[in-house]
Amino acid sequence: MSKYVTTTILALVLFASFAGAAAAAEDVRLVVHRGDDVTAMLTRLVGADGVTRVLEHNGLSAGSAPAPGQELRVPASWLIDVAQSTAELLFVRGDVTIRGKGGASLPAGVGARMEAGDLLITGADGSATVRLIGADQSVDHDHMFVEAGSEVEVAQLLVTEDKGWRASLVRLLKGAVEVVTSGSAESRKQIEVETPTAIGGVRGTEFRVAVEEAAGDQPLSTRVETLDGQVMTAAAGAEVTVGEGFGSRARMGEAPEAPRPLPATPVALEPFDGAALTAFVFRWEPVEGATAYVVEIATDDEFLRIDQRVRVDGTELAPADASLPRQDAPLRWRVSAVDADGFRGPASTPRAFTVAAG
Repeated sequence: MSKYVTTTILALVLFASFAGAAAAAEDVRLVVHRGDDVTAMLTRLVGADGVTRVLEHNGLSAGSAPAPGQELRVPASWLIDVAQSTAELLFVRGDVTIRGKGGASLPAGVGARMEAGDLLITGADGSATVRLIGADQSVDHDHMFVEAGSEVEVAQLLVTEDKGWRASLVRLLKGAVEVVTSGSAESRKQIEVETPTAIGGVRGTEFRVAVEEAAGDQPLSTRVETLDGQVMTAAAGAEVTVGEGFGSRARMGEAPEAPRPLPATPVALEPFDGAALTAFVFRWEPVEGATAYVVEIATDDEFLRIDQRVRVDGTELAPADASLPRQDAPLRWRVSAVDADGFRGPASTPRAFTVAAG
């Protein structure tokens, strides 16, 4: 996935439970993280005269500094020049449906919009890329790739009239997502992801979050992998900072694990960049400590449209001819390594190739 130069502020929020989320559905939710200028953020939303009012609404005295990780709720009626946006599906593959707030489920296609309260469900063969703020209200990319077997609720999508502040909140009920964002030095945004087991904040442009189901003697947990920036993740009264190239796991009721290095990036061997394929074989060098690899094949250079994501045990993938999409423009592929504990490292530099006619 391509990188973006940015000083945008982000928030990744993984909450211990979803209890009470519906009680204040009309409230805007903001999560404070180390380094946030809370006064400036609230002034932009409610005006200078409303800052003290918001603090008091959250049980804080005027001029007090909310603690990192604290959630502030702002009644929607207090907002100034802030509108509710929609999410947009950029790419859909396989079984993907949208369940509306009323409970009806409909097949999802490219261009479909999701409003606050809608649930995106990907089947065993499904995946989707979602622009978190609708194209008509976004000045840059903020998107999320939703893996197969996931359920993600779009809970909050807000944008100011000048587009200088945006807030997205999604709830990852099961499965996994990868979030990529871009921005400018002048923009401020929060992108939050909730899961059932932890709370944390991220500053960076690329990260993965996965809900790991309880299995055997292992409880429900959340796995975070930071590919760019820093993630502050907290649970059970403890917080750790997960830097670029590291991952952490937070099990239900336990403090987050100390950050661990992610597997190294594999060296792609073939097809080389610009190759015209007649034999459909992908190879890469082994990575120390890796027990599996994930190969991704996309129809675009930014990997917004990932046509295939295949997990293999060895260092070679030979897909069937028919499994590769046919298009005039080059396809692109990359590979990443997975360790024995399920942590996946950064992907190799994308390589372009074409499918030779014949």
